[in-house]
Amino acid sequence: MSSAADIPATKTLFTSHLVTSNYALYRPTYPPEMYALIKNEVEAQGIHINRENSIVVDMACGSGQATFGLAKPPMNANRILGTDISPQQIQHARAKVEDELKKLGRPEVKFHFEVGSVEDIPAQLRALQTSDDQPLLPSIVTVAQAFHWLEVPKAMSVLYPLLQKTDAHPTGGAFAVIFYGSPFFETPALQKIVMEDLYNARLGNCWGAGRSHIDDEYRQMAELIRSAQEPDAWEVHRFDPPEMASAGEQSNVHRRVVDPSLRIVREMPLDGLIGYLSSWSAYGVWQKKKADGLVDVSESDPIEECRQKLLKEVGSPDALIKVTYPIGLFLCYPK
Repeated sequence: MSSAADIPATKTLFTSHLVTSNYALYRPTYPPEMYALIKNEVEAQGIHINRENSIVVDMACGSGQATFGLAKPPMNANRILGTDISPQQIQHARAKVEDELKKLGRPEVKFHFEVGSVEDIPAQLRALQTSDDQPLLPSIVTVAQAFHWLEVPKAMSVLYPLLQKTDAHPTGGAFAVIFYGSPFFETPALQKIVMEDLYNARLGNCWGAGRSHIDDEYRQMAELIRSAQEPDAWEVHRFDPPEMASAGEQSNVHRRVVDPSLRIVREMPLDGLIGYLSSWSAYGVWQKKKADGLVDVSESDPIEECRQKLLKEVGSPDALIKVTYPIGLFLCYPK
């Protein structure tokens, strides 16, 4: 087994050409039902998404899997900033902007994609201001399938002043933490090939420590958010589909089990599934270890081994494989 020191820092997890290219091509996007839930909940708190001098921020945005959906119905955000520490991911996101704007048909929408960490967001917002006496403040900050890679106390200390209610920001803003659980397959055989043989057996020692939060369905995340600053600085609401009902009750967290539509459902041929699996950060770590001579030269490529097993099981590379990812959501409001 690798030690924690063997796992690259978060900044290097999504930088290899293969991983970032497959991330852009094959990572799932999010359904309208998720954006509708976020919009309805924050508007019930009196937060207006397109308030004057406001912006929606998607941090750790990758290549825009959640970012572009923020501008589509039902969210319909007009101005969006996507940030990520990976220049390669931001390059992929910027390359999509023109096509996404054509599909939207909303010329008023502005996308900004910038390389940077959470700590850079305040400076990035100041750089986008159009008036010195009217600060640009986020109505919503989102982070999708990435919060487990961040330093929670540091992130929350940066976000609190940006989202708290002030004279300049009378309604305040919301912080949406979006995540999806491990994939579910239609048959036990497919589930075993991907989740037992590949995820655990072949790549188990290549996952970064943050991945344990996904395996645990973010059970510990609400308390990490609440304890990141002084007690009860944040009001935390958790929304889960029935598949995540096992997450259990948590003290001082408003929890609701929501409609089963809060999930991602995809049907893809074998190459599509292999592309998604190749975007896993653990596979990028395995590739680096192999290049550094830390993997036995006789060891087969885990993704190719998985491909052969899947092909034997489904019979044809064109057979559609159904994959379901349950979505969990936290909405957090500064008190």
